[in-house]
Amino acid sequence: MIGQTVVAVTFGALAISPMMADANGRTPASNHISFLRDIPSLELPSILVILFIWGIVAGFSNGVNLTDGLDGLAAGASMMVFGAYTLVNIWQRNQVCQGELAGANCYDVRDPLDLAIVAAAVTGACFGFLWWNASPAAIFMGDTGSLALGGGLAGLAVLPRTELLLVILGGIFVVETLSVQLRQRLEIVKA
Repeated sequence: MIGQTVVAVTFGALAISPMMADANGRTPASNHISFLRDIPSLELPSILVILFIWGIVAGFSNGVNLTDGLDGLAAGASMMVFGAYTLVNIWQRNQVCQGELAGANCYDVRDPLDLAIVAAAVTGACFGFLWWNASPAAIFMGDTGSLALGGGLAGLAVLPRTELLLVILGGIFVVETLSVQLRQRLEIVKA
């Protein structure tokens, strides 16, 4: 948890830092809570944004880790979510916010095509993992892989400004985490 906190806080601080702004003044992340684009009425102070990003990174890293089990469950579910983020970022790239083509429905996201390439690469890596994880499994993911996939999902939710969309796209990880917590609470009540 200490390592996740260090990585998440560093990522969050850099993502909203003005030092990381591009020529147009856009930082990789924003101080707004976002679904498909920033929600103007949900602007938070920088410290709360960093804590929010920490919650997303820690929550989804551990959620994917809890989901990981035999037969590549975390990799299969992650592959679909990363594939969805590939499409989301391609869509955002095609909805330009610069020049005379800017419209009311454009996305003001920094580097969406780069994010789409990263998401597509992880999608392909998960597919390759599933190929070699088929029975009889030649490789296993372990905690390192599942925690990294969860962190990658969190990063791909924060950078294209779609944090709340991750709860829907990664719903299996949310439900699995709630299921594990409920089971633990029921065991405590029975004891």
